[in-house]
Amino acid sequence: MRHHYGDRQTLSIDNCIIPAQRRIALIGPSGSGKSTLLRLLCGLEQATSGKMLYQEKRIAGSEEVLIPGHPQIQYLHQQPHLRNHYRVGECLRYAGHWTEAECQRYSTLFFIENFLDRWTDELSGGEKQRIALVVALSHCPNLLLLDEPFAQLDQGLKQRLMESLEIWQRESLGTVILATHDPIEALGWSESLLVLDNGKLVQSGSPMQVYRNPLNETVAGLLGTFQVFSVKWLNDSFGLKLETNSQQIILRPDAFIVESVNAVEAKQARLLSLHYLGTHWLLHFEMEGHEICVSFTGNMPWKTGDSLHVGLNIDFFSTDLD
Repeated sequence: MRHHYGDRQTLSIDNCIIPAQRRIALIGPSGSGKSTLLRLLCGLEQATSGKMLYQEKRIAGSEEVLIPGHPQIQYLHQQPHLRNHYRVGECLRYAGHWTEAECQRYSTLFFIENFLDRWTDELSGGEKQRIALVVALSHCPNLLLLDEPFAQLDQGLKQRLMESLEIWQRESLGTVILATHDPIEALGWSESLLVLDNGKLVQSGSPMQVYRNPLNETVAGLLGTFQVFSVKWLNDSFGLKLETNSQQIILRPDAFIVESVNAVEAKQARLLSLHYLGTHWLLHFEMEGHEICVSFTGNMPWKTGDSLHVGLNIDFFSTDLD
């Protein structure tokens, strides 16, 4: 499947099968084609060549039908629009297929029950996002496409809404594809990851697979802190027998461990800096001319300049990623 804007090719994806009844995160740099792919999936864009199938039937493009879209697919834009001169409760009742009891239940589940009597033009941007999400759900879609739907929400509310969305997905047995820039959303909520770069699908797999075995530095950077090491140095310094076609390997901070019996071939390293990130600390060490980032959970017993033992984390290298 190919898509162009003028002379510029925006997407080039071949033989991609998206699993049903799963929560899928679509992640990639800005301009990688995430929004275009979602719009093609629901029939709001026209592919230049190739085709997209839903339940073994071709999805008609926007230039082939009078009213673009697909009855079983709902797409929520980054900047959703609600009907003017309507109250929120009316938007829900008129938009979809829920009973009054279902409207009440899902209004409570998604924390909009206090907005049902409000006019849509009285809402903030974040409130409109939440209500537009529930309106999309009221159509009972089999496939829900979300284009960064939580961008205007604070972290606490975002987390609660993502938990609510997970409940809806399990109950409805629907498929949700969430386009996001947020690694926490991508890793913590999804069951599968799709990574786009320059309009191409460059990697897919479980969140742990993609996080721990990124294809390249671009993929690695989308999901958090990483470092690139010489395979020879790792093998020589830590007694490993890593076998790879590349001379370098990408590792995360949790590939190393400090002052622990689980460390492999621990060596002395000097603590250069430490940063508290809420759920863990990120420590920077100097070892044999290399700078190493290590994640650490718990109370911090050390200070900058301390000499500590840093080794490889057994659990990181022994975990089954399948």
